[in-house]
Amino acid sequence: MTLGEIRRPQTAVVLAMSADGKIADIAYSSPNFGSSTEDYVFLEQQVAAADAVLAGATTLRAGGTAMRVQNPDLIADRLRRGKPEQPAQIVCSRSGQIDPTLKFFKQAVPHWLVTGAMGAEPWQDKTHFEQIFVHETPDHQLDWLKVFQDLGDLGIETIAVLGGG
Repeated sequence: MTLGEIRRPQTAVVLAMSADGKIADIAYSSPNFGSSTEDYVFLEQQVAAADAVLAGATTLRAGGTAMRVQNPDLIADRLRRGKPEQPAQIVCSRSGQIDPTLKFFKQAVPHWLVTGAMGAEPWQDKTHFEQIFVHETPDHQLDWLKVFQDLGDLGIETIAVLGGG
């Protein structure tokens, strides 16, 4: 199969950073997006427009929660478009080392994981993730072409990739 034949979602990268290019400190304290209402509104609009949100495990560890759609108008618009209230929240972690007690797992959102074979092992026979995508290259890197093909096959057309600089 050639690259052109793969059905894969479109991505929008939504970056947050301060003047020094970072959003988390050395201790990975929770990022503060509250300083600009306009920035938060923009971020929520990007999340509401997407079928899925992709963030790395470091971003999840820093914040502890998913970036959910909370604005009732944006939720109503998603429902009018035939979408679920919340986009799938996809965590990317090759190691799979994610604290199962994070508030993230108590939020009413679809929880998905992209990981490697070793990273998937701790999550087998657990209900934390509704979907686990395990695709590795021969050198044990995540195989994003295969991941995106799986996402496209599941009807995911747009992904908001969230993170810092």
